Amino acid sequence: MSLKPASYKLWAVVSLISVLILGALFTWSWVVRADNIFRQEMVREGNQIIQSLSTSHFQDLSFTSSDLYNPVYKRLQRQMVAGVEILQQCCSWNLRFNYFSLYSIVRKNGSYIFGPESIPPDDPQASPVGTIYHEPPDALTGVYRTMKPVIHGPYRNEYGEFISVFIPSPNPTLETVTVVFGVDVMANEYRRMLRRSAIFPLSLTLLFIILILSSLYAFHWRDSNRESHHWAMKNIHTVVTIIFGIFVTVAASYTLNRLSQYSIRESFFIRLADEIHTRIRFEVRQLFNQNLEGLGRLFEASEDVTSTEFNAYT
Repeated sequence: MSLKPASYKLWAVVSLISVLILGALFTWSWVVRADNIFRQEMVREGNQIIQSLSTSHFQDLSFTSSDLYNPVYKRLQRQMVAGVEILQQCCSWNLRFNYFSLYSIVRKNGSYIFGPESIPPDDPQASPVGTIYHEPPDALTGVYRTMKPVIHGPYRNEYGEFISVFIPSPNPTLETVTVVFGVDVMANEYRRMLRRSAIFPLSLTLLFIILILSSLYAFHWRDSNRESHHWAMKNIHTVVTIIFGIFVTVAASYTLNRLSQYSIRESFFIRLADEIHTRIRFEVRQLFNQNLEGLGRLFEASEDVTSTEFNAYT
């Protein structure tokens, strides 16, 4: 017994509305999931990079323009540039952005002041050491209060619109924050990442809509060709049900497979990234603590270091 045209039209309308609602919810949840993963990884990657820096030596800076002539400032700036390069090369696939910046901030007399950073001096986003941060986000104040990392944004300041991770370097003895490190991503790249994450659920929703409309057309064509004796036309409801069942099964399996592959890939990446960051952190600290500080003591011990002495040490 076949359905009347009004019946399957009602079925199509109800199905389309249901698919649109479920598709919207699925897309929203998928984008929210991508956003949560992005924020968690940004905090984790930022922490890894900050741990590779010689954070204790930021106390040797005045955070004024005079630091430009301080060897410690130049050394820390090179470390921060290297940290951003590592972040761009080693970060997971969903953190591949064109722009990353790493910078330092201290609070003095109620104002936030920029220190060493990874941004080249000729970049429009650059803040020379000693520059006052005129439009800091509220999250930066919260970091000084809670002494815990936080990711904030999108927000706008005098330099543009960003997503930022703020990571404090606390002084356990004084229970204060010595310096806060910021890692920035451009807000437009962040939104582009979210749009990319929405492609998969939107594609599934579109395919379901096409399938419903195709079924409606098949019902209409069957009713217009009653003389057809083709098995598929005579059992169109069974055929549509089977196709829907296969499509739902394939879509669910593919979705679960993507989630599983992502979890496996991220688990592997986290282990790999931890190993890389640990090795880099060890090498940077060894370079700073042994070679550079030892070289400094060499110059302090001798008023006139000859090239022969320098080459012998290095």
